[in-house]
This record gives sequence, C-alpha cells and structure tokens, in this order.
Amino acid sequence: MLYVITYVTYVLQLCAIPLAGGVALFKGDKPERYGATILLIPTLLEDVVLPVSRHLGYPLAHSMPYVELISTFAVSCGFLYLAVRYASLWLAAAMVVQGTELYFARAFIDSSPRNFNLYATEVNIITASVLGILGGAAIASWRARVQKHRSEARRAELMIERDQARDLKFRQMFENRPASVPAPAPVSRGVARLIIEPPPL
Repeated sequence: MLYVITYVTYVLQLCAIPLAGGVALFKGDKPERYGATILLIPTLLEDVVLPVSRHLGYPLAHSMPYVELISTFAVSCGFLYLAVRYASLWLAAAMVVQGTELYFARAFIDSSPRNFNLYATEVNIITASVLGILGGAAIASWRARVQKHRSEARRAELMIERDQARDLKFRQMFENRPASVPAPAPVSRGVARLIIEPPPL
C-alpha cells in the first residue's frame, strides 16, 4: 500500500514540475521565477541522476538523504532571501514547507531500519506542495498585473474622453460667439466735431 502511495506522490510531483513550475517561471514575477529556478534545478538533477546511476550499477539511494540535507538547506535559504528581498508571504510559506524536509531527511538518516518508500513519499509531497505554492503566487501576481493594466487602460480612456470634451467645449464657444460690429467707414477729408449738450434740467 505504501508503495502505491509513493508512486502516486511521485506522479504528482512529476505533474507539478511542468504545470506549477512552468506557471511560476513564465507567468510569475521575479520572486516566483527565482524561487522556481532555485527549486527546480536540484529537483530535476535528482530525478535524472538517480535513474541514470541505478542503470549504470551505482545506486545512490543510500546517500540521497545527505544530499537532500544540503540541497534543502540551500533552497530554504534561497527562499528566505527572496521572501525578505521582495516582502513575499508566498515565498515565506514556501520556505517553511521546504524547511520541513530537513526534519524528514534527518529522521530517515537516524532511523533503523530505513523506510525509503515513506521518506520518498514525504519528499514528493513537500516538493509538490512548494511547487503549488509558487504556482499560486505566480497566478496571484499575474492577476494583479492584468488588473493593473486594465485600470491603466481605463484611466487613459477617461483622460482621452476628458480632453475631447474640453476641445469640443472650446470649439462650441468659438463657433457661437456674437458677430463682430463692422468698423465705421472712413470719411475722406471729414471734420470731427465735438458737441457738448447741457445736462437735462
């Protein structure tokens, strides 16, 4: 039964790598992209190195917990830096979830006998969860960017409408101004007279 659960979590992790990881890499902001890169590099290396070494006759399963301790610590420190640098609660949550793998790796090293299927299940669940957090953060930042672009476009439309209304108002003012009084015709050799009338009684 545990083997089936381990296989299901492994498939879940494999599905989360291109889906959530791809969303974080291509649709997220800088913290999500950097976080996905920090996590995917060791994860993909482990997924490639383990089968290849097993195929070549050099199984590395017994030494993987020690590698997990180092890589998990490095990834968690990277998440911590990104969470502080970009004030991202998403990256802080990813750091906390990723940091739990330190406990499971240490517990697996100290256990006797070692249950590799249980440890692999825990690692797969943690990796899929962290990728899900990064994917959710990328979707949230993507929606925020879309709403920002929409509000900016709406603001630009309102400014254009305001400028058009102002131009129309000025045009109507100039078109409806009263006709100018014609200037008096000049008198040739005329004499100007000033007539002073007495005030009325």
